[in-house]
Amino acid sequence: LEEDIIYVDETHYDVFTEGEKGRQLKQIYIWMFRTGVATEKKIVLYVHKEGRSGKIATEFLKDHHGYLQSDDYAGYNGAEGTRVFWHAHVRRKFADIVKSQKGNGSVEVAGEVIKRYKSIFKADSDIRKECGNEYILIRDKRKTVIRPKLDELFTYLEGIINQVSEKSELYKAIQYARTNKEQLYTFQEGGRLELANNLSERSQKPVIIGRKNSMFMGSAR
Repeated sequence: LEEDIIYVDETHYDVFTEGEKGRQLKQIYIWMFRTGVATEKKIVLYVHKEGRSGKIATEFLKDHHGYLQSDDYAGYNGAEGTRVFWHAHVRRKFADIVKSQKGNGSVEVAGEVIKRYKSIFKADSDIRKECGNEYILIRDKRKTVIRPKLDELFTYLEGIINQVSEKSELYKAIQYARTNKEQLYTFQEGGRLELANNLSERSQKPVIIGRKNSMFMGSAR
């Protein structure tokens, strides 16, 4: 909690519980809290809770006042830290549209967004390779190189939103980006903040693999 950057995520698990009606299968959650990529202390903490209530995150993070990197789950809104959303989640929504191949117009627009994101992620990777651990320099270069690319992307989305059916997946994807624009831009405040959630997903992988292999846990204990 003393770290200035924390990654957070949560995933569900099926567990047999003992109750008045005997053994029942219940869904619980494994919450993951971890330090950032450039911290001295590498910590990954898994917390088992019975639900997904935002009160769980708020209580756990009550003494954290730094950056909180996550998806847009509203359960983290009660935390005092500054929310930072991953651009990988935005890109994924458009990638799913391309995979589904539903609606030629939607696929074309989604493909254009993915193309622009490919340029953004490539630019960020190049900046990191060039600057190494000079995080202030990374921050400054992001503002001059990546900020214009993001501005162009959101201008493109704003220009096309009125031409898209509100019932379509494309509309939902565009709205996701527009609604969360402030939190998607916050990564520019620090060179150690991330555009993608690769580290977070790698930390969740042991839990997810265990879930697939085990099907369920025999008890909450």
